Amino acid sequence: MKVLIADDDRVCRMVLRRLLERVSAVEVTEAEDGQAALDLLKGGYWPDLCILDVLMPRLTGLEFLERVRGDAALRSLRVVICTAFSDRENVIRAAKAHVDAYVTKPYEAEILLRELHIPGETIARQDGIEDPRVVCKRLGIDRPLLATMQTEFFNHLSATHTRIEEAIQVRDFSSAAMISNGIKGACTTLGLTKLGNAFGQFESALKDSGDSNRFESLLRTVVEQGAADREQLNQPVSKLAVAA
Repeated sequence: MKVLIADDDRVCRMVLRRLLERVSAVEVTEAEDGQAALDLLKGGYWPDLCILDVLMPRLTGLEFLERVRGDAALRSLRVVICTAFSDRENVIRAAKAHVDAYVTKPYEAEILLRELHIPGETIARQDGIEDPRVVCKRLGIDRPLLATMQTEFFNHLSATHTRIEEAIQVRDFSSAAMISNGIKGACTTLGLTKLGNAFGQFESALKDSGDSNRFESLLRTVVEQGAADREQLNQPVSKLAVAA
């Protein structure tokens, strides 16, 4: 089974890829946004399933869906929206374009596989970090793999902060909010609850205000929370959760 994943957040693509690759005979191809995914289709790639985020640069997941349904050569493709957006407007728009499924993040492995019609296995927080056992069960992965995903996430977080700062400097608040939304979704998926909430507050401020001083203050809070979470995750497992 060939699956095309389109999400501008690298961590979200990684999590979804890892989940799908646990199912036998699944071949995953990644695209960084809806336009890259559409280019693959136009180039002759034909997946059995397309999974897309909503908010992406160049071409959103919903725009991709509408383009595919409007193309006689592509409209039979199965398209699933997998996103943190659950507002009525996006859901209705996806339904009108005959989306095959609409799954909201953070998703549970068993529910996601069921919505994708892929056979799979049946799949406590402390200081803002979700119990790793709960996260592993939700995603259908083991502890070492979760640790690898979280480490990779934090390794790329500094570059993400820089991208946000650069966007704010040129008053491109829309791009800064888009980046923050993607990171918020990755945080929630990986069990970094408090950090995800901090990015959510930052995203809301970007949408509601033009006060650059407030942005700087909130971004410092996000950076400090990220540093605290990374330090906590580097502690021995026994300090993160009581053994089962």
